Amino acid sequence: MKWYPFMSSSDPSTSCFVSCSRDHPVQLWDAYTGQLRASYITKDHVDQVCAPISLAFNLDGTKIFCGFDGQLQIFNTGRPGTDCEIVPLTPNKKSRDGTKGLVSSIAFSPDQSGLYGVGTYAGSISLYDSLTHNPIQTLKPSTRSGVCQIHFTPTTATTLLFAASRQSTVIDCWDLRMMGHTPLGRFHRDAQTQQRLAFDIGVIEHGMHLVAGDKSGTIRVYDVISALDHAAHSTTSTTADHTDVLEIDTPWCEFKNAANASIGATQFHPFAPVIAMCSGERVQTWERNIDLNPDTPIVANSNEPELDKHMECRLSILKWDTAANTI
Repeated sequence: MKWYPFMSSSDPSTSCFVSCSRDHPVQLWDAYTGQLRASYITKDHVDQVCAPISLAFNLDGTKIFCGFDGQLQIFNTGRPGTDCEIVPLTPNKKSRDGTKGLVSSIAFSPDQSGLYGVGTYAGSISLYDSLTHNPIQTLKPSTRSGVCQIHFTPTTATTLLFAASRQSTVIDCWDLRMMGHTPLGRFHRDAQTQQRLAFDIGVIEHGMHLVAGDKSGTIRVYDVISALDHAAHSTTSTTADHTDVLEIDTPWCEFKNAANASIGATQFHPFAPVIAMCSGERVQTWERNIDLNPDTPIVANSNEPELDKHMECRLSILKWDTAANTI
């Protein structure tokens, strides 16, 4: 789901969000009443209703971008229904050109340049012009295990793009002023899991921070600009083309045992030092030893580990004391 970009609680008309779910169209919901405001019907190549894998509003909220396998479907927010612009990301399925795979994440640069990024489960990230939808640059994440999320910095003061991948211990960072295929830096966290562990970028007090949870229940907060500057000055390798990737593994602050399960998402409050966090994971209750003989009954082994009863799936709102670095 994605909130309308200009959402304000003081203006009920802007208090809405879009969502997508399997075998349903994209739906626009009223956040106060729960009423359905509009539906945007996305279809596959055989004209069947199908849900997008990812979606996003553009910066002014006039369009909804929906990601599919190798294509985008773009709807005018004010025109619900089936009318949309279809943007192929590759000439054809056999072509080696273009952006391959299921579009897992879409993000827009805040500098009003019309730049937007597309990440896929095939492990690629590409930047496009929102007017022509022509590709501008292809980026190479540290791993090819599938991009889960891409995120631009929320202000125009810096032009950074961040990306997280499945089974990866880093969040990659690119400086778009010095466009290159390889990342500028890598922010470390323990995220070697098939879960999508979402992160967030926010301006808290006088600094830009990255907040990310990991699979062990720890929240890490990085001061982005200070961390990059410190890593750049402390690196021992200085090549002429500045192709070194800055490794950043010391967070500005760290909250251990924030949860007793994987932290699936963290989110900053827009203007207050508050962090929203959701945690939980799917756990097998027990493994079964099955005899291939069809006449043998299936019996659970009582000696095998059962579900950890202390593991919780929960949503938490955390007050962050920035002076003491505690929550």
